[in-house]
Amino acid sequence: MNRRTPDPIQIQMPRRARSPWPRRILTLVLAVALTPACSRGPTPPAPGRAAGAPAPPPAPPEPRTPHLDPAPPAPVPIEEGVHLILAPDRPEPTTTFELRFDSPVIAPDRVGETPAESPLLLDPPLRGSWTWLSTRSGVFAPEEPLRMAQRYALSLAPIKDAAGKPVAARLDRRIETPGLEILTRPPQPETNAVARPHFVIHFNADVDPAALEPYIAFADASGRVAPASLERLTSYYALDGYYADAPALAPWHLRFPGAQIPEEAPRSPDGRTPVPNAIQVRPVAPLPPGQGWRLIL
Repeated sequence: MNRRTPDPIQIQMPRRARSPWPRRILTLVLAVALTPACSRGPTPPAPGRAAGAPAPPPAPPEPRTPHLDPAPPAPVPIEEGVHLILAPDRPEPTTTFELRFDSPVIAPDRVGETPAESPLLLDPPLRGSWTWLSTRSGVFAPEEPLRMAQRYALSLAPIKDAAGKPVAARLDRRIETPGLEILTRPPQPETNAVARPHFVIHFNADVDPAALEPYIAFADASGRVAPASLERLTSYYALDGYYADAPALAPWHLRFPGAQIPEEAPRSPDGRTPVPNAIQVRPVAPLPPGQGWRLIL
């Protein structure tokens, strides 16, 4: 089974208690323009309500979004006499941290050593090991995945050069790992879509469809909102085979080397395996004819 592995779409997490809800509303554009063939016929615009006519039913409520406090400004990065290089540039579960000093720090015979103490400090701490790559560079390799939705402060421990003199270098950097993200690309706009579209959405963490349901709905260009029905995605594959076929769709914690897939949930009566980080989304009722129908989250 082949799947595309698109770039993720990020939903920022709040700075305080790490809520699993997005920082801003992300619109997955369906741009669905339903044609008369999808229903009994187009609904003519109502120029006004006749005297004595019953009032139209109230519109469904807009999807709820959590209240988020504004994030504090990030400090100005400091790299004096040393340069920090992340691989890859965007924080991932397997990101490594390389330091390159402007001048030699260790003697040539120490290249390749893995000292017990790393010159790179991370707050909060992260288990890992430091290796000197040259007389003026080394790399810190984590032994556990970086935490999701976490801001790390990086600085230098007091270090001395081969002559025993303090190294005149300063480092003060902040990096932040992503929070809850959508891993699958939104569908392309359509001009003749079905009235009950079906979408599969993968996240970078396990999700509960019931908890997400209040935050997902369909809306058209005129402002009409239609509720969405969510359910867990299931697959005929076991989870190890499912993620092996599409590793970019695996949740954050399973992208670290050696990560173990947790015990799978019981299979459904038809023998399918629940995929813990994926949901299926459909409208509760067929969407009426209209322009610009889209899925909002």
